[in-house]
Amino acid sequence: MAGPAPLTLLADRRFWPLWLSQFLAAYLDNFVLMGGALMLGMLPTAHPLAALALGTALFTLPFLLFSAWGGSLAERWEPGPLIARLRLAALAILPVLCYGVWSGSLTLVGLGLFAMGSVAALMGPVKYAALRRLLPPERVVAGTGWLVAGTFAAILLGRDSFIRFGPLATMAMPLALAILAWAASLALPRPAATAPRRGAAPAGTVATLRLLAAQPRALRLSVLGLSWFWLLGAVTVSVATSRTDLAGLLPALVGGVALGALLCDRLSGRRVEPALVPLGALGISLAGLDLALAGLAPGASPWRAPLDLALLGLSAGLYAVPLYGILLSRAPEGACGRLIAANNIVNAGFMLVGLLAAQGLGAALEDGRPVLLLVLPALNAAIAIYICTLVPEFLMRFLAWGLIGLGYRVRRRGLEHVPEDGPAVLVCNHVSYVDALIIGGSIRRPVRFVMDAGIFRVPVLNFIFRTAGTIPIASQKSDPETYERAFARIAAYLRDGELVLIFPEGRLTRDGAMGPFRPGVERILRETPAPVVPLALRGLWGSLFSWSEGRAVWKRPRRFRARIELAAGPLLPPTATAAEMEAAVRGLRGDAA
Repeated sequence: MAGPAPLTLLADRRFWPLWLSQFLAAYLDNFVLMGGALMLGMLPTAHPLAALALGTALFTLPFLLFSAWGGSLAERWEPGPLIARLRLAALAILPVLCYGVWSGSLTLVGLGLFAMGSVAALMGPVKYAALRRLLPPERVVAGTGWLVAGTFAAILLGRDSFIRFGPLATMAMPLALAILAWAASLALPRPAATAPRRGAAPAGTVATLRLLAAQPRALRLSVLGLSWFWLLGAVTVSVATSRTDLAGLLPALVGGVALGALLCDRLSGRRVEPALVPLGALGISLAGLDLALAGLAPGASPWRAPLDLALLGLSAGLYAVPLYGILLSRAPEGACGRLIAANNIVNAGFMLVGLLAAQGLGAALEDGRPVLLLVLPALNAAIAIYICTLVPEFLMRFLAWGLIGLGYRVRRRGLEHVPEDGPAVLVCNHVSYVDALIIGGSIRRPVRFVMDAGIFRVPVLNFIFRTAGTIPIASQKSDPETYERAFARIAAYLRDGELVLIFPEGRLTRDGAMGPFRPGVERILRETPAPVVPLALRGLWGSLFSWSEGRAVWKRPRRFRARIELAAGPLLPPTATAAEMEAAVRGLRGDAA
């Protein structure tokens, strides 16, 4: 879809104050976290990795306890005043924490880290709920990418700044960052009144997790994927920080994350694209494995580790941003804040378990860090396969996105007519064997296809069709059982609020011309009324997968990366006839001209 470049989002009055305030807050949080961890390292027999793990645990524990409150606040208050008040709370806590670091009071340091973590826990749901409220849907992916990129950059800068500037900066720098973060929050769009809006009553952690458990599988498993992402990031950064050979290379990791997060907007066509999740998971495993092997191989190239870390970060960005996009775009209205809070609770639990496991492995072995770097990529591959198995949409869209992206340049027009939620019947002309893949890879929502049983059984493509929930259909005369079963499945999908795509011609075109629409589509609408979205494909006739030259597939391709178009028209009512649908599709194709 056309739209402004991601860089222009930082000039958007609705977004830049949110991003800047969050960047400075994350910078501040990691600055004080590193300072607190170094103070906790003064404990007897404290190991650097153990001190960092303890400091992170004190900072992360509030996410388990208070994130649910943050979710309720995000739904009851406007984001501008709420964010400003949270930034003021952090500013009030800082003098106590800074004094604890300055005076060497471990008790004050521990309490200060817990209090700062509490503010961050309340802020977590608010910032993403604000993103969804302040930006139009087509800019949410870019906004999410900027937030993820800024957060990781702030993590590195905050930890590095404390080490670089030392104790002399422990008072002045955190206070300056807190004041700047509060000032940036004051620039957020302000409502006419700051009275609380009607929304969900404050909910506890258990009730918030129950809300998550009641959501569709794709949303629940997106939370699982994000939790693994933060566990992986926390353990990787903690291990790299404690290793002199990797600590100086962390900018490569963070730069990769930032680049991958910002690339998501461009690669996904400014929409949420689940296809990037398997791609990112694959890159994480390959880069992580090579990083571990580079550390074990004597005489490895000095460029190998930084390149691996950069690729690891790039893949992590491609992996995380679409999962956040799914969470933000599919969360029901009025529950977005609480579902983000549930995500943060699960994220925090994973991070705590990961850091404790990493510490336990390091204690069990003389140096468990090389082993960790070998184990993490293997675990990542297993979890990615598990998620893609339970949510075939991710894998299906990855395969469709890759195949279509390699073979065609798709121009999409009018797809805003496809409803964001609720049932609809999509009707389209039928030109090639890849029509369903092109449509499924272009529309944000999962699409259930009705297609000829013969095409459904085509090798390789059959796997994609089955994972997408495709409905095979045959003529009533040749296979009445398959025919009736198809109509029953269509009705079930529409009752569940799904999108169902039909090629009403009933067959692939053999001459490039569009055939008449058959009346079977009218039976679907009579049994389960739903609005109709006319679609038209242009430019596919003559391609490898069309019947031009008298055969399909088994011929020499004529063009590579050919330009094709998918157009959508205004909704038709459930009472539309087959002839009216045909006329709408012909108009989109330009047949009248």
